[in-house]
Amino acid sequence: MVKLAENWLMTLNLTKCKHMEIGNNEKTSQYNIRNESSNITIQKVSTEKDLGVIIDEKLNFSEQANIAAQKGNRIMGVIFKSFTYMDQHIFRTLYKSLVRPHLEYATTIWSPFLQKDIIKIENVQRRATKRIKNIKDLSYEDRLRTLGLPTLEYRRKRCDLIQLYKIINKHDKIVSDTMFSSRPYQSTRGNTHKLFKRQVRLNTTKNAFSNRVVNHWNALPNEVVNAKSINSFKTQLNKYWKTNNKFVLSEHP
Repeated sequence: MVKLAENWLMTLNLTKCKHMEIGNNEKTSQYNIRNESSNITIQKVSTEKDLGVIIDEKLNFSEQANIAAQKGNRIMGVIFKSFTYMDQHIFRTLYKSLVRPHLEYATTIWSPFLQKDIIKIENVQRRATKRIKNIKDLSYEDRLRTLGLPTLEYRRKRCDLIQLYKIINKHDKIVSDTMFSSRPYQSTRGNTHKLFKRQVRLNTTKNAFSNRVVNHWNALPNEVVNAKSINSFKTQLNKYWKTNNKFVLSEHP
């Protein structure tokens, strides 16, 4: 890192340099950077925010889930305090534009996999929909159908597949070969563009984007994965999941 900075004639602010060790094992490594005539010890951290996502040393993203849920609940509270009248249309508009983006920001990176975190995120939407008077006595699923909203878990799976479609079709400039590899088409189920799923041991690896998305992608039919555009892919995906009653609880995801 120091050599790279020197080659590009950049000066490092050593007070802002930190290091994190990823994994479950206790480690006591110490890293130093030489500054002129002295060695500076780099601060070790267990969590760090990068581009709005809190990354922790165990990669379970529980703290990110906590922050997202707190922010969603806080904004929802402000909305209900600010509006004396709230019908379904007003709620849906405000919720989708002001609250849900905070719950879904960068979920391709940090999508929760611990059950407590999944419930915590979903509870933001569950509590919010229960505050609408004329539907508060309905079940959560019926409230979502009435409002035309899907579950947040469905939205995360959908976001994963849209991102994968962008990567495979070169809409995003990512070297896909480092993340995914194709597998020979051998069955009549799914599609002809199936991906190989690696055998992994750790939950963090199992639930990483490049691994968790594979089964959902492989299960899609050809008419979905061969869509000609991103919008067409979204439409075909919504139609397929609705027809097969997978994840979605409403008509307007």
